[in-house]
Amino acid sequence: YFDSLESFSKSKDDTYHWKFKTLSYGGSEFNIQFLTTFESKGNETLLIIPVDKNSKMNLTGRWDLLPDKGGTLVRFNVTLVGELPLPSFTKSFVTPLAQREVSKIFSRYITNVSKAI
Repeated sequence: YFDSLESFSKSKDDTYHWKFKTLSYGGSEFNIQFLTTFESKGNETLLIIPVDKNSKMNLTGRWDLLPDKGGTLVRFNVTLVGELPLPSFTKSFVTPLAQREVSKIFSRYITNVSKAI
């Protein structure tokens, strides 16, 4: 469902490595990768938790599955925090572009899940 996700793998210690396809902007390439764990809160909530909360690139989020008129309402919320390894001048105009591209990745995920349900 993440069409920009290059790989998603589980390690022996129940951590998950998310590796997205390389993004290119103005001659610079960015590799977006995260290490997370998942935590279930009953049957209704699944949390995405970063392994290293002090990392320069973190992904946190949650899926909430709620009863709704004989069906299920799915809520997905994700927060991406990251610092691009660029000089400040370049960072000032590349950061909004990168944020927009990452937002598109997650918007396409929501669209793809919606079509599959």
